[in-house]
Amino acid sequence: MVVADLPAIPLAAAQRAGIPNMATGNFGWDWIYSEFIGHDPRWQTYVDKFAQTYRQTDLLLRQPFAEPMAAFPNQIDLPLLAKPGNACRNLLAEATGADPAKPWVLLSFTTLNLAADAIAQISHIDMYEIFTVEPLEWPGSGIHALSRSTAPFSDVLASVDVVVTKPGFGILSECIANDKPIIYSARENFREYSILVEAIERYCKQAFIPNRELYAGDLGRVLEEIKTAPEPKETMPRGGSELAASEILKRLNRRGRRSFP
Repeated sequence: MVVADLPAIPLAAAQRAGIPNMATGNFGWDWIYSEFIGHDPRWQTYVDKFAQTYRQTDLLLRQPFAEPMAAFPNQIDLPLLAKPGNACRNLLAEATGADPAKPWVLLSFTTLNLAADAIAQISHIDMYEIFTVEPLEWPGSGIHALSRSTAPFSDVLASVDVVVTKPGFGILSECIANDKPIIYSARENFREYSILVEAIERYCKQAFIPNRELYAGDLGRVLEEIKTAPEPKETMPRGGSELAASEILKRLNRRGRRSFP
């Protein structure tokens, strides 16, 4: 069996070889690239190639926060895949010198290009302990940079009180799984953005920070706002990874145990 997230070539190869093939993800590349056609009609060829392969795929395990993925004829919607981490606040406090009695804020970005005065502005927020996870760090700033060897990311997230980020599938999943408030900023040229924001508004205690405030290091207003933000409107069902594994094994068993000892 081939299970792919979500390139077309492995799926097409499995289809030619007569091997069961499944896709999993929250968007198809036909959807992503279709946005480019208005700028260059040659993209239509590649959109069509992706869609053709997707139409012949045995099954789509459609992950949360997804576009319709209409090319796939057979779909199963998965609930949340992420699982809660294990809070390790004392461990992180020992590693960084952070005060465990203060509220903890995680700046969850791979990169965040802040000027020196913006970093200083964040460093002077005395009421909070501010954290990043490598590779994001500002040495000498007083903002605590955590090594990924210190604790798994899900445990770090379980240990903080609020997350500041730009919407993405992984961080949104982790925030929902760990029931963490999320402060988010706009993400340009990212087609999933509106879908992810809709999920944030449904499933998270949340507040919005404009990019001008984020890049100025001006977090004070929104950190006050998140304190009184309403609780989530809905809860998301869990168990997506178990359901996905069950569906994969079900189809493997149909091939016969002799082929898959």
